[in-house]
Amino acid sequence: MSFDLLVGTYTRGTDSKGIYSYSVTDDCDSFNLVAITEGVDNPSFLVAHPTLDVIYAANEVSDFSAAPSGAVSAFSYRKGFLSFINQQSSSGANPCHLTIDANGRYLVVSNYSGGSLSSLALSDTGAIGSTICTLEHRGSSIDPTRQERAHIHSSTLSPQGRNIFIADLGMDQLVSYPIDHRGELAKQSGHVSQVRSGAADGQYLYATNRGHDSVSVYLLRADGRPEMIQNLPTGGKHPRHFAFTKDQQFLYVANRDTNNVVIFRRDSQTGLLDETGYEFSVPAPVYLLFL
Repeated sequence: MSFDLLVGTYTRGTDSKGIYSYSVTDDCDSFNLVAITEGVDNPSFLVAHPTLDVIYAANEVSDFSAAPSGAVSAFSYRKGFLSFINQQSSSGANPCHLTIDANGRYLVVSNYSGGSLSSLALSDTGAIGSTICTLEHRGSSIDPTRQERAHIHSSTLSPQGRNIFIADLGMDQLVSYPIDHRGELAKQSGHVSQVRSGAADGQYLYATNRGHDSVSVYLLRADGRPEMIQNLPTGGKHPRHFAFTKDQQFLYVANRDTNNVVIFRRDSQTGLLDETGYEFSVPAPVYLLFL
């Protein structure tokens, strides 16, 4: 048995050609390159449609169609192969994160350099429609080199889909906005005081550390406080993203600056990671999507 893995990359200034598709065996000891979708500009984040065989890629650029904006591209997906559907502006520069609602009615795009959040309509076939709404953050924080202005980094929908939670790196804030079933964002916001996240079993938290180039494992105690129980090198430089296989038995880490993806085995009882010795090469990997 095997499963599919898509790898998003940075194409500008690197040897990458686009989105890389792999077939991986269940025990993660064999990696077969199925296809490369070429001509996709900086596909740095990928997300799958909840009901259709459609994949969306954030084109993390700031000069789409000669405007200060990035873009989002849609592709149909079949057995490792992507076919282009359409592309739309993200209504902000350098989109770095995508969120799709549970019913596949809209996408929410986090525009990092633009400091904005945009929602885009999706058709019944998965094609990307026009921009529904755009909200801009204004603010800064203590680091003048990275926090000179707002930099929206990611968004997460609440389980009921009524609110969206925004991480703004530039402002050092987590902000929530009401959002309706059409993807319309309300102007009023609220600050989030506490956020918890962990593995699927809810007992452990995992984090990669750029610069230190390591992956850390935390035990989540009953009161929500994390206790570090392990720290391992990622086997490369600048771990840009990591993802669990669907069975939670393996953790994949994409090391951008060393062009490799490294695989760790996860113990479901202890949460600890073990080095498998398995890795494969991908130019400038920045996102991993298991299908």
